[in-house]
Amino acid sequence: MFLAVQLGAGLTAAFELQDHDAAPVAGAVRAAVLPAPARSVLGDRTSQVEALLAARAAAVLHQDRAAFLATVDPTQARFQRRQAQLIEALRKVPLAIWTYEIDPAIQRPASLELDRLRGSWWAPSVRLRYSLAGFDREPTAQQQWLTFVQRGGRWFIAADDDFVASGHVTERDLWDGGPVLLARGASCLVLAHPAGQSRAASLAAECDSAVVRVTAVWGRAWSQRVVMLLPETTAELARVVPDAGDVSQIAALATAELLHPGTNGQAVGDRVVINPATFEQLGPVGRRVVLTHEVTHVASRAATGPQTPAWLVE
Repeated sequence: MFLAVQLGAGLTAAFELQDHDAAPVAGAVRAAVLPAPARSVLGDRTSQVEALLAARAAAVLHQDRAAFLATVDPTQARFQRRQAQLIEALRKVPLAIWTYEIDPAIQRPASLELDRLRGSWWAPSVRLRYSLAGFDREPTAQQQWLTFVQRGGRWFIAADDDFVASGHVTERDLWDGGPVLLARGASCLVLAHPAGQSRAASLAAECDSAVVRVTAVWGRAWSQRVVMLLPETTAELARVVPDAGDVSQIAALATAELLHPGTNGQAVGDRVVINPATFEQLGPVGRRVVLTHEVTHVASRAATGPQTPAWLVE
């Protein structure tokens, strides 16, 4: 479930509401499948799929392309190619945690169409949890609607988009759109695609300046660390932040996942996302104003939440 929070004229942030605590980030690489609160007695199928996801998580963290692709259905050539692109896109991303949480009690219902297409298949709820080293204190979560298939007594992932028509859409991040490169500042990390390399470097410097300005007013009682995402297009921005509404006229927005719903609970996964088409139309002063505004949302997140009036947040 997502909570949309207005961030000023035309700006909306999407907050995902969680009913349980995320695991703490200790800075060390970790690959595991976290226990789901509603563990059922599905037996071998559940344990085998959990082992598959644990191997997949370890492959991501260790950048083991062969091990990662070994989790993918060998009969699905197109999906194999997409997954090969995904593991390559993640190569430079500084991941501290990448885990999968499976809840077999929540699953897609039987489908004769999928029976014909996939054979023996299963699609439980899966949540990907990840954190960026040096920036995320807690992992953030993304819903994954994966189709698992059985081939020769083993389970594989055959697809991540079989249930789009029913509204069960796998959440995407920047690396789902192609290779990701980094631009680092003193306080900021910018993730972009190769085409945005020069813009990412200048954004990191502009973001550093915004952190200094915001800290001078807000104080030092915040992380003073900011992650920025630079999609290649407005359409990609909409895929990365699907619940933000119409993003065509905005220059940037701040998003986060909110833990402990119903309170001004802890926010994790703070991101400032740039709309390249609109941001590029701004002059130096306009960019400064926009970035300072969005970084202020990151700094003040711990003091605001779903029960804080939007006018006060702004």
